[in-house]
Amino acid sequence: MFALNKTTGVVLSAAILAAIALVALGAAKLPPPAVELDLAVNERFEFMPARLVCKAGAPVHLRVTHRMPARGPDLPHTTVLLRRGTDVDGFGNAVLGARAEDNYVPPAFRAQVLAASSLVHSGGQVQVDFQAPSVPGDYPIVCSFPGHCLLGMKAVLVVE
Repeated sequence: MFALNKTTGVVLSAAILAAIALVALGAAKLPPPAVELDLAVNERFEFMPARLVCKAGAPVHLRVTHRMPARGPDLPHTTVLLRRGTDVDGFGNAVLGARAEDNYVPPAFRAQVLAASSLVHSGGQVQVDFQAPSVPGDYPIVCSFPGHCLLGMKAVLVVE
């Protein structure tokens, strides 16, 4: 039989409690699992689906596919995730004066952008990796190519 003296028992108990606390803290800090989302764009200025869902704080891998065939006219699109409460119509009007080298994001709205893709051309695909917002709610997704947002090229990321 194994006998513990009082000091060894106290040290062993403290070590076990510390290990349990570390495991509990580590488990509490684990981020939600990565989410794979697919979004398509088309020549009718639509995002499909118009509603995407993810968990708050989750890493997101968003694949954006331009469904118009590459052999047709090239109507490039972007995908821009904005903060909750952003004036989407104001953004849509402001992009009319935005520059290509700024990915058509107007300077007045840069602080509102949470994630953005590069241009995706007909028949192409891009991926945008970002951390979902930590606050649940509806976050607008728009195309920043001039005129597209005003034509209704909008979707929403629902963060739960």
